[in-house]
Amino acid sequence: MLVSSRIIYKIFIFLIVGAMLSFTLSGDTKNYGITVKKTIKKIDHNHYEVGIHVRNADQINGVARYQAKLPITADFIQEIGRDESVNFRVAGRKVKMIWMHMQKNKTYSAKFQIKSKVNMNKLKMPGKLSVHLGDEQVDIKDSSELIQFNVE
Repeated sequence: MLVSSRIIYKIFIFLIVGAMLSFTLSGDTKNYGITVKKTIKKIDHNHYEVGIHVRNADQINGVARYQAKLPITADFIQEIGRDESVNFRVAGRKVKMIWMHMQKNKTYSAKFQIKSKVNMNKLKMPGKLSVHLGDEQVDIKDSSELIQFNVE
């Protein structure tokens, strides 16, 4: 009888821990149909072109803001191009893209240049997208990696 109560106790603890982890792990995975793709390509020695592409599916329709931290070793040089409906700016060490009306089923892009003495495969640029979903503001974490392209 003592063995079976230990087994029941262990199963009970396992179920409690599993239930707690399921709430904490699944809470941050909702992306509301938004995908962010960041690209980087080498232009010259220590000189790179970065592109940010935000794809909106059919859930978000309104004001939105994406911001990403520049790599700590990188300096912003200049904006190269962006979609007309995107307000692009750099404030401090953050790149910001703002939409007064993010439309459904559309992709938005911005490109800019940076300089960094660090190799491009070691550069990181985490970001966050803030959108309005009805009356609620929702923050979507972007931890996507910079996808490298080689210039030949």
